Order: sequence, then C-alpha cells, then structure tokens
Amino acid sequence: HRRQLRKWVSETPELYARITKPFIDSQPASRVQWVHNILSKQVESEHIVFEDPDPDNGFIIVPDLKWDATNTDNMYLVAIVHRRDLRSLRDLTSNHLPLLNNLRSKAAVAAKKYGVSSDQLRLYVHYQPSYYHLHVHITNVLLEGKGMLAGRAHLLDSVIDNIGNIASDYYQRATIPYVLGSSDELWSHWTVQ
Repeated sequence: HRRQLRKWVSETPELYARITKPFIDSQPASRVQWVHNILSKQVESEHIVFEDPDPDNGFIIVPDLKWDATNTDNMYLVAIVHRRDLRSLRDLTSNHLPLLNNLRSKAAVAAKKYGVSSDQLRLYVHYQPSYYHLHVHITNVLLEGKGMLAGRAHLLDSVIDNIGNIASDYYQRATIPYVLGSSDELWSHWTVQ
C-alpha cells in the first residue's frame, strides 16, 4: 500500500473555468445516479431521517455510510439537495440562501432525533466533493476526521455569510485552495496545466 501524493491547489476562477469545470462537465450522469435513486426513494427510503420535498429549497437527510447510526458522539448525516443544477460550492449564490438557511435549520430537527442539539452540530460542504451533486455533511462536533480539515471542508455558516453578506457571487469570484491527492481523478488535469 503506497501513500498517495498530495498537493495544495489554489484554484482561481480562471483555473476553475479552464480545468475544474470542464472536468465536472465531463462526468457522466451515471456517476451520480445513486444519488438520484436516493432522492427518488428507489433506495435508502427506510433510512430517511428528514425530508423537505420542495424542489428548489428541499433536500433529504440520511445517515452517512461511515456512521453506525448508534453512537451519537459519532453522528454523521448527509443532506442531499433535490436540485440537480447545484454540483459544488462554486455553483452557490445568494439565490440559494433560502435553501441553505432551510437546510441549516432542519439539520437541527434531524439531529434532535438522535439526541444531538443544534449547538453540537458541525455543518459543512467539501470542495472538492467526492461526488458532484450538492450535499452538506452534518456531524456531531465531537467527531473529528480528515474530511473536516482546512483545504476540504467549508463550514455552512461561513458559506451563508460569504454569499449573503460579502458578495452574492462570492464563490464564482473567490480563489479556493484545496488539497488534491494523486488518486483523485482531477489530479491528472492539474498536472498538465
């Protein structure tokens, strides 16, 4: 087992347009079909913790596969938005504030089912995400892991503040740094730039 190489990438809007967006656009729909199956309740319907069916501001919350669904200190839920046009952090603008604020408030309702209060929640999105359909990670603050590190996790409260108070198109204008691993498909696109 070889340790994968890693590099720090500072993705400007120009580099996003030239490298990352074409990569995302090239992903076949089949890559996220499993997500669409969850949203259409073809699979995992028995595991839905919360659903807001609104097509614009709604989502489904399910336990993440990494969580055993018993130890609340390790609570790990995922909210998957119903909208299919939102693939990553870069797509978010102030037009999406109703969705994001709704998700933030309803995450507390979902977590309460496991006895986890709103002040014990960490909500964040990954950039780069593991799949290109917008989803928000909802964890107990006691849980720590690699997915929560700088260079990957962006706190939902900061995302809301950035597009609500700094600039509506903050994520279209921002340079977003992240760590890229040699096993990531995007790696090869960055090595040829």
